[in-house]
Amino acid sequence: TFRIYLPVADPDSEPAQTQAWSQHLDGGGETILVAEDDNTLRALVRDALERAGFQVVEAANGDEALEFCAQNKGALDLVLADVVMPGTGGSAVAASLAESSPEVPVILMSGYTTNGIVRQEVVDGGHPFLEKPFTREQLLETLARALNDREGT
Repeated sequence: TFRIYLPVADPDSEPAQTQAWSQHLDGGGETILVAEDDNTLRALVRDALERAGFQVVEAANGDEALEFCAQNKGALDLVLADVVMPGTGGSAVAASLAESSPEVPVILMSGYTTNGIVRQEVVDGGHPFLEKPFTREQLLETLARALNDREGT
């Protein structure tokens, strides 16, 4: 026989959300470019962002991301890019955007954090970083912080 004792929760209380990202969950409609070469992960990130009220544009690699940015200047609020992709990686995308669109924040993500080269690229760029795997909450919190920093709040 097993007995499990759980604390009683107040039925009127709502789940806690960090204030930093909750303000961006109200259908703010910001446009986020997701540059990720893994189709499954890109689809999961897109779904999480769309459910949170964001508009999402997808790129399967850094070259597609840079092409979209060049053709749609001023249309993006943030770029989320994988550091390691075939061809142009996320760090190069971030560097290019720093020159052409410095107002657009870039969040880098990678599952290769033990790789010294990847770690150095992230540190050198000074961009917010998401270590894969990450939760929906981690994604939204990092995204909200970057958007808040851009807005000066």
